[in-house]
Amino acid sequence: MEIFVDGYTLHKENQGTKTFILELYRQLLETHSNIKITLGIRKEAELSISEYFGEKTDLYIYKLPSRMLVLNLEIPYIIAKKKIELAHFQYWIPWLKLNSCKYLVTIHDVLFLSYKKEFPKSYYYSRKIIFKINGLLADITSTVSNYSRLEIRNKLNIKKDIYVIRNGVSDLFIKAHNLRPVSKNKYDLEIPEKYILCVSRIEPRKNHHLMIQLFLELELQKKGVHIIFIGHKSLKYNNLDQMLQGVSMEQKQFIHFISNVELNDLLFFYKQASLFLYLSKAEGFGIPPIEAGAIGVPVVCAKNTAMVDFEFFGEDLVSLDNIETLKQRILFNLDNQNQNQLLLIKNEILKKYTWKNSVNDLEVILSDYFPNYVNKNA
Repeated sequence: MEIFVDGYTLHKENQGTKTFILELYRQLLETHSNIKITLGIRKEAELSISEYFGEKTDLYIYKLPSRMLVLNLEIPYIIAKKKIELAHFQYWIPWLKLNSCKYLVTIHDVLFLSYKKEFPKSYYYSRKIIFKINGLLADITSTVSNYSRLEIRNKLNIKKDIYVIRNGVSDLFIKAHNLRPVSKNKYDLEIPEKYILCVSRIEPRKNHHLMIQLFLELELQKKGVHIIFIGHKSLKYNNLDQMLQGVSMEQKQFIHFISNVELNDLLFFYKQASLFLYLSKAEGFGIPPIEAGAIGVPVVCAKNTAMVDFEFFGEDLVSLDNIETLKQRILFNLDNQNQNQLLLIKNEILKKYTWKNSVNDLEVILSDYFPNYVNKNA
């Protein structure tokens, strides 16, 4: 079976859609020798993606200069030339439909419709109509959580079946042992002995300003605790900018923002953290908290949207309305690390959120839409 995967944004910094494509199809190729993958990417991603997949996939380097030209001219050409049976897209699909190929679109979330104030108006208006059209034009629509499935159905008024292909935790997190330490001052940062970590894009709904507020109110810097944010700024974030302007020079020495972190270094930051803090206002899934839990780090996570499913965090899954409880759980986890409890959480995460399970979710789609498809590796 021939599958085309659009990886137009894989040259960018790590985010949920990038992880989804790379991990889902790496796992699929490891377990399905009867499937061939053509992965469309920009030239900037060629080296990193070829190292990631090796020779298991056929890389196609996009030649046309814009996203719309690639989608509507180049990709249909590839599909026709290579006789692709299934083409998988994230959010955006070609509007030129080839009857010989099924189009699968994964819409990871429509948070901009439910949380309008967290996004620029241009973002809202440019995506609402297009995502609905894409969801209707695609032969198959999927998402990454039950929460997002209900939101897409209700907000975009898509009546057809919406499949769920869950996100998972990479084996790299599960097997993260004997990691190479981050070089001193590599990111203009000497790794502190004790720190809180958050991995996330920097934008209003991610609530970085609330995490800094709690950090300062608890006066954790006086206990030698630092807070490190890993991720790039993706949207204008006035509340954060204003808060940082009011932070003293002494306090700023304990608050760190870094981006473009290499994978081994990212794993090291996770593994060495004293606590992982994730207080996002809304998520279509929320991969970072389960990555932290799988690597064995205590997690305090917001209890909302898709993250309500993370019940394995127990008392550390907290509503953002309960500020005092958040403070209590932060302090408790910094001072108490029950390794047996952390192992239980890790095991619960790995029961539900592995990329093998995600491939099983994809298998349901293959079985439903391709009657002649047989998993020869089952």
